[in-house]
Amino acid sequence: MSVHTDDKIRTVDELAAISAALKQQGKVIVHCHGVFDLLHPGHFRHFAAARRLGDVLIVTLTRDEFVNKGPGRPVFNQRLRAESIAALASVDYVAINEWPTAVNTIHRLRPDLYVKGSEYAQREQDLTGKIYDEEQAVETVGGRLAFTDDITFSSTQLLNNYFDVFSAEADAFLRDFRQRYSAGQVIEMLKALQPLRVLVIGDAIIDEYHYCKAVGKASKSATLTSRFLYEETYAGGSLAVANHVAGFCHDVHLVTVLGAPNSYEEFIRGHLKPNVTAHFIVRDDAPTIVKRRFVDPFLISKMFEVCYLNESYLPAAQQSDLRGHLQAVIADYDVVLVTDFGHGMLDRETIALVTASARFLAVNTQANSLNLGYNVISNYPRADYVCIDQEELRLAAPRPLDARA
Repeated sequence: MSVHTDDKIRTVDELAAISAALKQQGKVIVHCHGVFDLLHPGHFRHFAAARRLGDVLIVTLTRDEFVNKGPGRPVFNQRLRAESIAALASVDYVAINEWPTAVNTIHRLRPDLYVKGSEYAQREQDLTGKIYDEEQAVETVGGRLAFTDDITFSSTQLLNNYFDVFSAEADAFLRDFRQRYSAGQVIEMLKALQPLRVLVIGDAIIDEYHYCKAVGKASKSATLTSRFLYEETYAGGSLAVANHVAGFCHDVHLVTVLGAPNSYEEFIRGHLKPNVTAHFIVRDDAPTIVKRRFVDPFLISKMFEVCYLNESYLPAAQQSDLRGHLQAVIADYDVVLVTDFGHGMLDRETIALVTASARFLAVNTQANSLNLGYNVISNYPRADYVCIDQEELRLAAPRPLDARA
């Protein structure tokens, strides 16, 4: 069958309906799944071989948030990866998976064949163990697991070996780290974090990315005209930090601020991990913070940004609620992690309470265009761990960093 590239990218639910209709026509549905961050000849041959096993090839790929290939991955975002795969003649349909694994997608698509590369034929070598779950899923819907047999490459190894994904400093650090610690040691250290109870305090931010294609200059002004393509919305700020910590620790409590107008509370609750409990302080005089970026998808370059927020400190009633809740719970947590974006949540009294009460205090003070010059780490009289970049350190320094005392 032949499908135009623009029509190939669908949602999983749309492809479930398409797959069901095609199967009623007697078509054999083949399903491949993976990250596919850097397309290479191994992928091309894998897709071509999979397509020859049936009549229709559906490829699903892992969402950005579920890619677990190391820092800075995926290199290409999910939309670009989907577009690249859709451009291949051997592929009939593409979808971005909605779940961490392919199991739920297999249940929806009900393929006749679920096809993996030959490197998965030795199932015990799959360190994630996902191949067993995927095989069980496809057999449950009446299909079977199959393998292609052709040359194989690893996108991760190719990126690591031949592309400057990291800076020279980061590469040197990673090489030294690999020499000092084995994978087993790292895994054991990460497991040791699981019992820690972590309190995350900081600004909730809704990060929106509106992808637009520049079409030219407006006829009556020196303005760039762009055509809207699509948008992506993420739970950012302290929400993202809480979710990240929840991947390592079983018990995470988030304290943050939402606005009464445009609260995004339903979206936020739906995007927090199950082991994150949240306490929201609601202010009536401001919306939940939204940072809306307009992005050129070709080079992934930001054209401009619009922020929706009230930069003033919390009203007295909300400050009292915030400090009261922190006083009640802070002693119960092993680690207090403050993500201070400088948008009015944390005033001097609240900072004093946190620094005096936290058992172990980790602080990030972010310098951004809205707070540049005053949201500095020196606002915190004490911290056990500080995470800031060089520019943020310079803003807090009373003299040049290389000056002698």
